[in-house]
Amino acid sequence: MQKPHRRATAVNAPDQTTESVAAEHLCDEHSAALFSLAIAVTGDPGRAEAVVVDVLSAACSLPLRPDLEKRRELSRRTYRLAVTAGPSHEPIARTEEAQQRVALGLVRFGALDYSETAAVLGLPTPEVARLLNAGLHDLVSAAR
Repeated sequence: MQKPHRRATAVNAPDQTTESVAAEHLCDEHSAALFSLAIAVTGDPGRAEAVVVDVLSAACSLPLRPDLEKRRELSRRTYRLAVTAGPSHEPIARTEEAQQRVALGLVRFGALDYSETAAVLGLPTPEVARLLNAGLHDLVSAAR
């Protein structure tokens, strides 16, 4: 019986540097969630992708941290960059629906709690709680 051919991976590839392995891990662990957050903020897949690429590229120089702490920091950076992403650096729409979407994105994809989300959005914590409640209610209603 032949042994299955092993594909080179970040773990067993001899020519990969520690930095490239760390960058690959960073992308594998966080890119999908950050992209979802960036979509929630920008509403535009192209802009969202550019934001995530910029955030992850810059994040390669971040000090090593536990993944959850890193996710939170990357989410903050993604939000800050996404609100100004675009050709004219136009801010995102500040409609109630947009605020709900962003608050839900920061909590769900960014792993932020209410107070952290409030700090990122510059809103009082009770307002963030209201946005999250209304957003979840709207999602449940839409699913019915």
